[in-house]
Amino acid sequence: FERCKKQAAMVAASSDVATGIDGNGNGSSHATSYRFTKLSKIVCGVLALGCAAGYASPEVANYVALVPGKTLPYVWNVFTCSYFEQRVVSLLASCISLLVLGSVLEPAWGSKEFLKFLFLVNLSVGCCAFVACLITYFALYKEQMLYGKLSGFQGCIAALVVGVKQVMPDQEIVFLKYITIKVKHFPLLLVTAAVAGNILGLPMDILLFVAFGTFNSWVYLRFLQTHPQSRLQGDPSEHFSFAGFFPEFMQSTIEIVTVPLSKLFRLNRRNTQNMYALGGQPLPGSAPVDASRRRERGAKALEERLAYAGGVVDTQADAEQSIENGGGEEQAADNV
Repeated sequence: FERCKKQAAMVAASSDVATGIDGNGNGSSHATSYRFTKLSKIVCGVLALGCAAGYASPEVANYVALVPGKTLPYVWNVFTCSYFEQRVVSLLASCISLLVLGSVLEPAWGSKEFLKFLFLVNLSVGCCAFVACLITYFALYKEQMLYGKLSGFQGCIAALVVGVKQVMPDQEIVFLKYITIKVKHFPLLLVTAAVAGNILGLPMDILLFVAFGTFNSWVYLRFLQTHPQSRLQGDPSEHFSFAGFFPEFMQSTIEIVTVPLSKLFRLNRRNTQNMYALGGQPLPGSAPVDASRRRERGAKALEERLAYAGGVVDTQADAEQSIENGGGEEQAADNV
């Protein structure tokens, strides 16, 4: 009975440790927290300050918003445009989305990787929007594409949605108690909403930033993001392929389009096999190989503890048996 109690206690302790391992592979004694993170709050503060500065002095937009015709010499606006909200409604939507999505991704990736992700996505979105505006201007000769003021955090929000798709693709969200949508469908729904909004008259920057934010973040997470423990780059899992963003009847066509990217970044079958060599489902917010290694370490530690406990119990039992046998022999000798 004592041995069974010890084994049960060890199993419970191992379960606590397994659920407390964070996205960096470090053990912790607490479960995943979904509180708003400090870094997300700081970014929200930057967005609020930028919006307030724009209302206080409209001239600020000429220096921090993306104005393709003035990007030279104001080259910094390809980066600052993402942190400048010109509309209060957009500011509120961006802050709420950032706080919610950041509470999922920052604990999974760590603050350093989360900040790096925001920086790279915002910079790439600004550069791509700049190039797209120039191409559109030379194709259609619309001056609005050169001197329109493009800004907003929508590109980064779209990127964070892609990150959540990677971390928890099968998670279901219930709306109004009746509508259930899986997280993996959110990026396509967001892009579709941006397209519809542009058709209905919403500013062009929303569509540009959402589209480039979605695609650029997928490229980074799919091919470039480094996982410290595995030393592998990217996420070659099937559920995170670019075709997986679209309905099944479109996936075969989309896969043909992404083949050049796979060859460019050398995403080959060997890396895919390595990622799944240990098997099992990934822990929330971690790469599959990292999760598998953590589970193996936990299982090995549990086996060692159980073996040690069993050995202690067996040793004690043998000692007690020896004492009893020795006592019996002494009594027999006395009787003789």
